[in-house]
Amino acid sequence: MADPMPPWLSNPTQPSLAPPAVQPAPPLAVVTLAAGREPVALLRGLCALALQRSREGLFLAPGAFGVVLVPNGPAAAVEGALDGLGPSVPFPVRITAPVPAGDWALRAGLDAALHWAGPAGVVLTTEAGAVPEAGWVAHAVAALTHAPLDAVLGRVVPPAGPDPAGRYAAALAAMAARLDPDPADPAPPHGHAAAASFAIRGAALRALGGLPVGPEGGLAGLLAALHRRDGRIRHLDGMRVEAALPPLAIEPAMVAWCRLRARRAVRGFWAAGIGVFERETTEFRRWAARLGLPAGALGAALSAPRFGEAWAAVTAASPVLAAPRRLPHSALPQELLRARMLLALARLPAHPWTPRHAAVGTV
Repeated sequence: MADPMPPWLSNPTQPSLAPPAVQPAPPLAVVTLAAGREPVALLRGLCALALQRSREGLFLAPGAFGVVLVPNGPAAAVEGALDGLGPSVPFPVRITAPVPAGDWALRAGLDAALHWAGPAGVVLTTEAGAVPEAGWVAHAVAALTHAPLDAVLGRVVPPAGPDPAGRYAAALAAMAARLDPDPADPAPPHGHAAAASFAIRGAALRALGGLPVGPEGGLAGLLAALHRRDGRIRHLDGMRVEAALPPLAIEPAMVAWCRLRARRAVRGFWAAGIGVFERETTEFRRWAARLGLPAGALGAALSAPRFGEAWAAVTAASPVLAAPRRLPHSALPQELLRARMLLALARLPAHPWTPRHAAVGTV
């Protein structure tokens, strides 16, 4: 006996039931960006996304990733820019409600992208005026799906001219790799950390509850929250975008040197259980004094189950580390020279001492 036909095919003369709608599978990756207020810049960025290729140099299949646009003004302007591209856009686009530019726009875009891609997907962020290289999406997706990583940071280069901020960030990253290397990022090729080139696993973003906002929010707050959970973050060389970033205040090279030395010492104490399970040592008490903490307070901070939580507790409690000093962007040339000198010192076989020109009160 033949199987009965589906109800929508059984009797064409009778009212029929519609076949169940097939929900399209969520994209493997979703790119979110604030649309800005310059349609030309937005079109340039969308055209760069339309030309994305695989790591082998082949064009990505249509619908390989989606794009979430967050209007910073009337949504009609964003829709008009999309209409100008016509049907040639090889990726689906979703437009959120208008949100003012800044961290709120980034949060809205990340929330919409996570809802679309799901915890198994990859969420990428960039900016309207940024131009990603052809393999930008592919490199991010490959890193987050083929390696035990939670997030990756790409390189951001200016459209033209020198890049002292990039060279300084690279020098600090190299210094960190020598003094206190991150197990997930032992040899960072650059030191950039910008929303113009960033990607995170959907599951990691969901676990954090989205992007934090407020004085301690933004991308820096999200990265700090990942570090507190011992999240695995890596700088990637292939995730490169061209974008003009505003000048930002910088951490002095000597402050970075002292912070990294302190983090290395705290990491060793935490791993050995000194001050918590093991008896305090002379070196432990010496570092507690350098950090401006009683030995008992340092031991209490190190009782956290994760090193990221322990380091965050030490940073918050220490008067030496709690309020990092910043310098204006104009100090870059001098600080870049100082960072290179400190990096050369870090590369010596042994460097147990702090340079004599370290400021009073530093570690």
